[in-house]
Amino acid sequence: MAKAKQKRERPPETSTAKELEKTVSMEPAASPTLDAGEEMSPAEVVRILQARAQTLAQEPPDEGEGTTAEVVIFTLGDEVYGVEAVHVENIYPLEGLTPIPCTPDFVVGVVNLRGRIFSVLDLHRFMGLTGITTDENTQVIAVNVAGLEVGILANDVRSVGPLALDKLDPALPTVTHVAAEFTRGVTPDMVVLLDLEALMRDRRMVVHEEV
Repeated sequence: MAKAKQKRERPPETSTAKELEKTVSMEPAASPTLDAGEEMSPAEVVRILQARAQTLAQEPPDEGEGTTAEVVIFTLGDEVYGVEAVHVENIYPLEGLTPIPCTPDFVVGVVNLRGRIFSVLDLHRFMGLTGITTDENTQVIAVNVAGLEVGILANDVRSVGPLALDKLDPALPTVTHVAAEFTRGVTPDMVVLLDLEALMRDRRMVVHEEV
C-alpha cells in the first residue's frame, strides 16, 4: 500500500498504468526473452496478467517493434515452458484432485475451481514421458483455448512478461522432448513456448467424461 502512495508527485496516470509499474518491474528494459529464474505466487501472476490485459487493451500496437506475446513461464519436471497469457484464466494450488476412470493416463483427474470442473493434464505424460510427481507446491494453470477449458500441471510458476516471437528458435528434438508440432519455438535461455491451440486440436484431447 505504501508504495502506491509514494508515486503521487508523478504526472497523472491511469490506475492500470500505475498497477503495471508496481507489479512488472522485474522486466529487463531491452531483453527479448524472459527471466525464468524467479518464482512467483499464483496471486502475483494473476494480478500481473490482469494489469497487462487492461493496459494492452488500451494501447495501440507499436509498429516499430517485432511481434510479441505475453507469456506465463512455468516448470514441469526439469524443463521450463511458456504459454501465452491470453489463454490463462487463473492459477490455483492443486487441491481436491479426483481421479476419473476410463480416461487417458495424461488426464490425472478433475478439480473444482470455484464451481467449475476442469480436467487436469500432465503434459509430460501426454508427450510419452514419465509423469511428474505432485506435492503441496504443485499448481494448476487454468486455460481456455477455443472454448475448451483444462488445467495444466505446473511444479511452479516462474514469471509473466512479454516475449519476442521473432526471436524464437525452432524446437528441435535434441533440444526439447516436446514434438515440434506442439511448440511455437524455444528462447535462447531454453524456455519452450507451447502451442496450446495445436495441443487442444490433438484427437487425444477429446475425452469423454460421462462416467
